[in-house]
Amino acid sequence: GTLAGLVSITACCPVVETWAALVIGLLGGILYILCSHFTLYVMRLDDPLDATPVHMFCGMYGLIVPGFFAKTEFVQEFNTAFQESGDSRDY
Repeated sequence: GTLAGLVSITACCPVVETWAALVIGLLGGILYILCSHFTLYVMRLDDPLDATPVHMFCGMYGLIVPGFFAKTEFVQEFNTAFQESGDSRDY
């Protein structure tokens, strides 16, 4: 569960507050347990390291969840710092 929590918070850590990071990590751990059962018993996918539930399911959760927990000021600060870093590529 700990690794699942870390995977869940990695994508959105610069734009959420500390309390939100704890909630996201906790929910990621719970999601891991449910998805591990789903992967093994429903999909019948033998994944001895549980890499699929940790990295795929919790990773997708970590990409979606900032929409609910992101703080506007942190997002603006992060984007401003990124633009001022001298990265001239067109995204």
